[in-house]
Amino acid sequence: ENDKAVLAEAKRILKPSGKIVIVEWKKDSPFGPDGKRMEIEDIKPIMRKLELKLAEEIDAGTYHWGVILEK
Repeated sequence: ENDKAVLAEAKRILKPSGKIVIVEWKKDSPFGPDGKRMEIEDIKPIMRKLELKLAEEIDAGTYHWGVILEK
Protein backbone atom coordinates (compact mmCIF):
# COMPACT_ATOMS: atom_id res chain seq x y z
CA GLU A 1 0.00 0.00 0.00
CA ASN A 2 2.90 2.35 0.72
CA ASP A 3 4.26 1.75 -2.78
CA LYS A 4 0.94 2.81 -4.31
CA ALA A 5 0.80 5.92 -2.11
CA VAL A 6 4.32 6.95 -3.14
CA LEU A 7 3.55 6.58 -6.85
CA ALA A 8 0.20 8.35 -6.44
CA GLU A 9 1.91 11.34 -4.83
CA ALA A 10 4.59 11.39 -7.53
CA LYS A 11 1.84 11.41 -10.17
CA ARG A 12 -0.06 14.17 -8.35
CA ILE A 13 2.87 16.58 -8.38
CA LEU A 14 4.06 15.64 -11.86
CA LYS A 15 3.65 18.07 -14.75
CA PRO A 16 1.37 16.82 -17.55
CA SER A 17 4.33 15.74 -19.71
CA GLY A 18 6.44 14.67 -16.74
CA LYS A 19 8.14 11.35 -16.17
CA ILE A 20 8.87 9.19 -13.14
CA VAL A 21 12.07 7.13 -13.07
CA ILE A 22 12.30 4.10 -10.80
CA VAL A 23 15.57 2.21 -10.28
CA GLU A 24 15.54 -0.69 -7.84
CA TRP A 25 17.83 -3.49 -6.71
CA LYS A 26 17.01 -6.86 -8.30
CA LYS A 27 15.58 -9.35 -5.80
CA ASP A 28 18.41 -11.80 -6.38
CA SER A 29 21.21 -9.22 -6.13
CA PRO A 30 23.84 -10.12 -3.54
CA PHE A 31 24.36 -6.41 -2.87
CA GLY A 32 22.16 -3.61 -1.60
CA PRO A 33 19.96 -3.13 1.42
CA ASP A 34 18.15 -5.92 3.23
CA GLY A 35 14.39 -5.90 3.22
CA LYS A 36 11.69 -5.50 0.65
CA ARG A 37 12.75 -5.33 -2.99
CA MET A 38 10.37 -5.03 -5.89
CA GLU A 39 10.55 -6.32 -9.43
CA ILE A 40 8.99 -4.65 -12.44
CA GLU A 41 6.11 -7.14 -12.29
CA ASP A 42 5.27 -5.79 -8.82
CA ILE A 43 5.06 -2.23 -10.18
CA LYS A 44 2.91 -2.94 -13.25
CA PRO A 45 -0.43 -3.48 -11.41
CA ILE A 46 0.13 -0.31 -9.37
CA MET A 47 0.94 1.81 -12.42
CA ARG A 48 -2.14 0.46 -14.24
CA LYS A 49 -4.40 1.38 -11.30
CA LEU A 50 -2.89 4.88 -11.27
CA GLU A 51 -3.12 5.17 -15.08
CA LEU A 52 0.62 5.67 -15.48
CA LYS A 53 2.11 4.53 -18.79
CA LEU A 54 5.23 2.43 -19.07
CA ALA A 55 7.38 4.54 -21.38
CA GLU A 56 10.56 2.48 -21.18
CA GLU A 57 12.28 -0.35 -19.35
CA ILE A 58 15.86 0.61 -18.53
CA ASP A 59 18.88 -1.68 -18.60
CA ALA A 60 20.26 -0.60 -15.25
CA GLY A 61 23.08 -3.10 -14.99
CA THR A 62 23.65 -6.46 -13.38
CA TYR A 63 22.16 -5.65 -9.98
CA HIS A 64 19.37 -3.19 -10.81
CA TRP A 65 16.31 -2.80 -13.01
CA GLY A 66 14.62 0.43 -14.00
CA VAL A 67 11.55 1.92 -15.65
CA ILE A 68 10.39 5.30 -16.90
CA LEU A 69 6.70 6.03 -16.33
CA GLU A 70 4.63 8.82 -17.88
CA LYS A 71 1.52 10.56 -16.65
